[in-house]
Amino acid sequence: MSSRSLFFLEKDLFPGATFDLQFKRSIPKHADLLPRRVADTLPFSSNKLPDVLALFSVDPNSKEARDMSATLERCECTANARETKHCATSIEFMVDFVVSALAERRRIGRRK
Repeated sequence: MSSRSLFFLEKDLFPGATFDLQFKRSIPKHADLLPRRVADTLPFSSNKLPDVLALFSVDPNSKEARDMSATLERCECTANARETKHCATSIEFMVDFVVSALAERRRIGRRK
């Protein structure tokens, strides 16, 4: 896959495929991806946004808070009929999702 993105299509998932995932440069250097054990403790929902903002000492009126809110809203929207949607809260969750999607695709391919 040659384009840089945080999004990919199922057709792009095959053994040997590589992805050049690019994260916004505006992310502070101290902002790391959280391990699963930490991500599991965070309330990942719009109705808990004030708690998350307080936990990370983010000003509720800041651009960062608006970005966090928009991300949660996108994650909470229902996927359309042609889309499989997953919002990973940690790198481990992202890997687990891709592995399960590949396994499901392989099972479906064998049934045909």
